Amino acid sequence: MSESDDQVLSASSFPSEVVEAMKLDFGCMITGYLCDVVFDIDWICLRGKIYADAKCRFDYGQLVRTSMIRAAEEHSCGSFLLVRTYSGSRYVICSWHSDEEVQACATHLHE
Repeated sequence: MSESDDQVLSASSFPSEVVEAMKLDFGCMITGYLCDVVFDIDWICLRGKIYADAKCRFDYGQLVRTSMIRAAEEHSCGSFLLVRTYSGSRYVICSWHSDEEVQACATHLHE
């Protein structure tokens, strides 16, 4: 089985939030889609499970930590957050670990 076959099989097992986000045009290349995200206030970064890693560094569903967050903006549909890091990566936040994580990220990034 080829690598592309593996990706097609894996994509069918993505969380539904990731599938929905992948249908949208964010106006830029997306580095990856993150689920079950936790905001790390000490490092100003995110931790979560990554899917569709454009740089092919991580397995689907692998726990990753982003580099330091530079900016965040809600997508026009309001369901997803697009996060840019200082290293130039762009991640779509598809789901948060808890409501407290959403609030902590929003509070810190809008200060």
